[in-house]
Amino acid sequence: MAATLAGNSSFTRSLRELSTLTCLVILVYNAPIVESCRADEHERIVRALADKDGEKAAEIMLEHLDHIEHSLDLGTASEDADLEAIFASVA
Repeated sequence: MAATLAGNSSFTRSLRELSTLTCLVILVYNAPIVESCRADEHERIVRALADKDGEKAAEIMLEHLDHIEHSLDLGTASEDADLEAIFASVA
């Protein structure tokens, strides 16, 4: 995980949790993963962390989260999400 490049275990744990929750939101709200989770942004974040450029990494991460947010279809969610079905599609 890219967060380990920062050398901060608290940051790594927080980012791992954020990543898990983000994936769940993408699945629940039917966001097309290709549009919402662009690999080039992941590469840019890793590159900024490797270069020890925290400001740039944060900037790219915020852009990345904006892309995810804008790809969500918030009108399709029901109150009773079938988590078993959601997680079955991940496995």
